[in-house]
Amino acid sequence: MQENRSRMRKPTRKTPLCRAVLHTALVAAAGVALGAAAKLLDLYAAAWGDVFSQMSVWIFLCTLISVFSSTPWWAAARVFFFCGGMLTAYYVTAELTASVYAMQFVWGWFLFSLICAVLAFVLWYGRVIGTGVILIMLALAVILFDKIRVADLIFAALTGVVLFRKQPLAGK
Repeated sequence: MQENRSRMRKPTRKTPLCRAVLHTALVAAAGVALGAAAKLLDLYAAAWGDVFSQMSVWIFLCTLISVFSSTPWWAAARVFFFCGGMLTAYYVTAELTASVYAMQFVWGWFLFSLICAVLAFVLWYGRVIGTGVILIMLALAVILFDKIRVADLIFAALTGVVLFRKQPLAGK
């Protein structure tokens, strides 16, 4: 038990509020850009659209955001705003292009955003749940898409690299 506590991450320095808010706004803007791009890929590049319709991509990106945040609270906030920006842009783009979608997908992705924000908070403290994140990523591929695809394996491996690397985690 004591060994796990020593490996638990602690905030090492205070990030100025204006810098933390700026980083959060940039993460939200990245979510907006990626959400619009994902919808456009769905429409005009089906193979890439399929990749960006998988949760493994978004879980990987949320893991990166969490790991590189300065505190668990900023990790949760940034992941929530990233996912919120992504969803807003995706469905606004869908409306603008007269694309068909079901409201149950909107609610499902909204729930995904909330769960990811909570998990980002927990994941920030340590990589203890890292294996669980990877297993959930692969299980969702089977549950939602009936199989684990190559892209799921690639993003699971990349998530593992981010979570289990030896060097200290950056915090901004």
